[in-house]
Amino acid sequence: GWRAAQPEGTTCQWLWVGLWMGLGFMSKHTNLAQCVSWCAFFALWPPARRHLRRPGPYLALLIAVLFYLPVIIWNAQHHWITAVHVASDGHLGEASHRTYVMEFLLTEAGLLHPLFFIAALWAAVAFWRRGRGEAKLVRCSSGAIFDVVVDLRPASPTYRNWASFDLRDDERTAYKQHTTRMANFDAARYLCQWSRLVKTVQMPTGAPWSEPPRTSGRFVIFDKSNRKEQGLFLYRDADSGLQLQIPLISCGGHLSSDALPFPHSPGVFDWPNNVYLPVMLPELTFGDHVTLPAFYGKNCVTGLGMRNSFFFRYEQPDLITTKEEMVRNLGSVKVQWNFSGKKVACEFAYTVKQQVTLDKFRYVLVVAAPHSKYRVPGSPILGPLGHRCTVIKDDFQANWQDTEVVSADPTYRTNFGKIHYLQYLIRDHPLIMRPGHVYRLAVNFDPDVVREEG
Repeated sequence: GWRAAQPEGTTCQWLWVGLWMGLGFMSKHTNLAQCVSWCAFFALWPPARRHLRRPGPYLALLIAVLFYLPVIIWNAQHHWITAVHVASDGHLGEASHRTYVMEFLLTEAGLLHPLFFIAALWAAVAFWRRGRGEAKLVRCSSGAIFDVVVDLRPASPTYRNWASFDLRDDERTAYKQHTTRMANFDAARYLCQWSRLVKTVQMPTGAPWSEPPRTSGRFVIFDKSNRKEQGLFLYRDADSGLQLQIPLISCGGHLSSDALPFPHSPGVFDWPNNVYLPVMLPELTFGDHVTLPAFYGKNCVTGLGMRNSFFFRYEQPDLITTKEEMVRNLGSVKVQWNFSGKKVACEFAYTVKQQVTLDKFRYVLVVAAPHSKYRVPGSPILGPLGHRCTVIKDDFQANWQDTEVVSADPTYRTNFGKIHYLQYLIRDHPLIMRPGHVYRLAVNFDPDVVREEG
């Protein structure tokens, strides 16, 4: 549109303007406001008025009307139902409440985010005062990711309004592709529309009926072939409220802890977002090959054990590196996770196919805390007694290192809070591994799970 409005703008560019306006009208009726914006633009920007003596703007308007014509015809045949719906939402037949209107406008300006609002006003004033024709791009917050909260309380004065907050701060972080501001605006709009629908059809208010929680464990298979099996193990303990998942999947070309197969449970078993650490997994280094029992499995099995416990086990006939490359004729590993209440036990059993030297062994535990401000009351978190980790068997003869404090390091953040401590179990001198022997690492966890206070 801006290129078409330039003195050298062509009719072809105006045709593109009409096409995109028409597609916008088909997506959202409020895109009709673009016509008002164009009128204001021509009124306030004299150099653009020369185009009113050319066919470009009129052809653009004609194309846009052709796109919107089916909507007009359909509404005419159905008693203008869209107009009636909009008038009902806007309470056009009722007396106006100036106080609420002013409150609503100020609230929307604030919820837009004061930084965006002030920057938009500054940009508009500076644009017209300078009298220059080129466009200015104002970046208000580079790289910020937002989430949106919608007020769905019918009796609230801010009913169906939304508020946004930044998902990145000093304590937590997020992937760039996790969410976008506009995507969450659409989500907020959909929630508002659903709330209107519930009110219109007079659905019963109050908490919906839900099945009482029960202890369960299951494995959801994403990919199963002769070469590999991938999926997600889900476990929930009804008594403690502990919920966790073990993803046995590929990292997709970017190695990080997010996709590694250990119990992911925010607040209890935490991990650094977008950063690689062998959390609760043995990392074995053989020369240039750094291997992990991750990314794929074979013979994945889950089921019930004794005393209402659950197990999840899989094996890797060939070890795989952190680059997700198979290492042939090196060795294999069998992995088993056991869950009984809030207790978690794991065992890794390695065998090698020929004599080989293990150069380094590494195993990491992460201790984090929920966000100091944004917390969910009643959610399970790690209590003062911590994970209560016990190494049952360690044929690698590794040693616990001094606890590393990373509270001030911005690298170690989660989606939900800040990582404060890293505890390493390391063997940094060679170990000769021989065929015919099974090298086991067995670790038990009895986490002190408490409920977050409101």
